[in-house]
Amino acid sequence: MNTSIKKPSRVIVEITDKCNFLCKHCFANKHDYELKVDSWVKIFNNICKKDIQSITITGGEPLLYKGLFDLLSKVRIRKTILTLDTNASLINENNIKMIEKHFKKIRISFYGLNRSWHANTQSNAFDEERFWQMLKLVTASKLKVQVKIPLFNNNVKNLYQILDKLREFNLYQIVLIPIIPEGKAKSLTGLITASQANKLLKQYPYKTSNMRVFKWSKGKHFLIRSNGNVVLHPPINKNNYELGNAMDRDIDELWQEVPDKYKEINAKLTTDLSEI
Repeated sequence: MNTSIKKPSRVIVEITDKCNFLCKHCFANKHDYELKVDSWVKIFNNICKKDIQSITITGGEPLLYKGLFDLLSKVRIRKTILTLDTNASLINENNIKMIEKHFKKIRISFYGLNRSWHANTQSNAFDEERFWQMLKLVTASKLKVQVKIPLFNNNVKNLYQILDKLREFNLYQIVLIPIIPEGKAKSLTGLITASQANKLLKQYPYKTSNMRVFKWSKGKHFLIRSNGNVVLHPPINKNNYELGNAMDRDIDELWQEVPDKYKEINAKLTTDLSEI
């Protein structure tokens, strides 16, 4: 085994597959299975004992998981940083305090300023006024707020307007996200590569240190799906090599069984999506 290749120190937890958005590039809403709160508590307490630096809770839309805050109140979180990855449509004055209590960071998806474009891409109406109200609420909290912008040909036309508007808020980071052409996104046209995104950001006249392009690197995270299955994320090959189930096996044990060839792929940084 190549000991120079380290085990991933970050975990993404797909707490639910359910989502109130129907984004055309997303894999959400494919199935109905979810683990119960007690099962997630067991998994979380297991991974928090390991040398895991951060856990990102995502979905689907994680705020649709009814037992989310109950789960987090039962988990023994020590030094692990928790991040909520959300479309933010369900955040309000009633739950922001609970979010602030359990999470250090929040990552919010934002697609653009055009309502009709949102309706076409997400198959649902976008309430822009509601979004800005929510963002004001979240940035007034103690949370570190990151806004991520998935990139398509349509929304990059207004990218600088989007960035201008976001600069009005106290954001920890603004991240441009090139979409991986896998799954449902394979059928989409107009995806933007990392090199194109970097060029766009370089030309933006008001670029600050909190703006960047996300770099996809194969297998840098453990991803625990909503049924407990563990894979490396982003996918290290087209079949998305499955390690086992977190309900039955320790993640250290699962990692020891990963073939060396996959760990070697894991060590290579992917800077352009054409390489995936």
